[in-house]
Amino acid sequence: MMLFQRYRAVPLLLLPILAGACHRDNDPAPAVLSVTSSNDAGATATIVPIAYTTAPPTKPLGADFAFDLDNAQYLPTPPGSPQVPAPWAPAASRAFSDDLRDDHLQADGWALVYSTFSRNGIGLSPYLVLYNKYRGLLRFYQYAADGTRPLPVRQALITSLRLDGTAADASPLLSFADQAVVDPNTSSSFASSLEPQVLTNLTWYATQFELAYDPNIAKGNLSSLAMRWELAGAQITSLALDNAPHSNDLPVSIQIPGVDFAKTPSYSGLVSLRLTGPASLARLQHGALPGAVAERILAQYSTDAWYRGAVPTMRAGLGAQAYLPVAAQVGVQTDAPLTSLALALPGRDNSTVAGLAPQYNEAPGVFFLADRPVVTATKLPGGDHPYTYSLDIPSVKYLFNPAVQATADIRHITQEIVATAAGADLTSTIYAGHKLAASQELTIQGVRVAFDVVPKAGNSPTIHMVKTFKATVR
Repeated sequence: MMLFQRYRAVPLLLLPILAGACHRDNDPAPAVLSVTSSNDAGATATIVPIAYTTAPPTKPLGADFAFDLDNAQYLPTPPGSPQVPAPWAPAASRAFSDDLRDDHLQADGWALVYSTFSRNGIGLSPYLVLYNKYRGLLRFYQYAADGTRPLPVRQALITSLRLDGTAADASPLLSFADQAVVDPNTSSSFASSLEPQVLTNLTWYATQFELAYDPNIAKGNLSSLAMRWELAGAQITSLALDNAPHSNDLPVSIQIPGVDFAKTPSYSGLVSLRLTGPASLARLQHGALPGAVAERILAQYSTDAWYRGAVPTMRAGLGAQAYLPVAAQVGVQTDAPLTSLALALPGRDNSTVAGLAPQYNEAPGVFFLADRPVVTATKLPGGDHPYTYSLDIPSVKYLFNPAVQATADIRHITQEIVATAAGADLTSTIYAGHKLAASQELTIQGVRVAFDVVPKAGNSPTIHMVKTFKATVR
């Protein structure tokens, strides 16, 4: 009432001005984006046939290296030397997440690739390397064995996997590990992540990378393509996650496409938070990060948020390697590398390599695409939804690793456009489908593909894989 009285007392000469101001305040709001989606039940993607050949020859380890991957509590060591507990054993000191602790069973797809542990010696920087054939994961375990040499006090690890050799820039092996939206026509020669693992002596560290299938890997040799694994200690000097200041205690591993943490002291933009199972979920929830979305991803009923990765459909997603994007600012101070290992890749003739050779010698990776999928964009002359986008489904050409298909079935293959409002990123609302019609122009982020890897052995969990590939928009 007082406001009405105040307006009534204003001289008439000013009323037109006030009326004009009120008119501007009531201008219509910008139109709300409206998007409809539909699917084409009749069209199918292209699966490129690739014949299976037996694994190439390799150089086997001697009997002094032997141990039971499923049940070993201690690894082989020389008589009279200190025992080394296996990374998963109750007696082991671990810096890595509990999500990885019990995820090493052969029935779940794990196989030994490298081990330096033998009854004749374990080496100065002993390590294990495992590979999961159903998830395409390569996992490195490093043991800080020298209890007499003090390590620097560091709160995090930087881990990097690099490709060396003349064909390093042409192989897609690290495209899944590095790229959030994967470009089949652009390869990544490295992948890097920042891990919440504190440096401590007599402790196990573990890092892992998801590999893409390279159908040409058998054609090369050690000089044309090899891998190099590096570890370095790091201090986090500043950290903000999901647009909020955060303590410098990193909750989960983070990865940034195209960024090498060992060479990048600061970064601001989107990062990928890594989900590996219930323990990483609890860390996100404790840190007031997007735990609800992460929970839906691990439970396999998330369709409202973008992510990438491989998630087992049992045991609450234990053993996952999935990534969720958030905005972040990160500052890092890096030490010199603690470890730098040059290793031969599995998938080719490794019978004559010097030193250790891969024990699992099938080609790694579950799949890749032969080319970018094609999306056709059209603007109609009128209507409520004039902007239309259609996926050319046969242009999605899958290259499935025949070594995976020999032991598992590929089921429930789907592919769909992933779009956002114009100029938005993958943390915003996504629109997905074979065909999209919108009231405003959209940004086509890519084509999301998904399928299940169903091991033929009945006691192994099914793996749900999701990747988004860059599209050619015409």
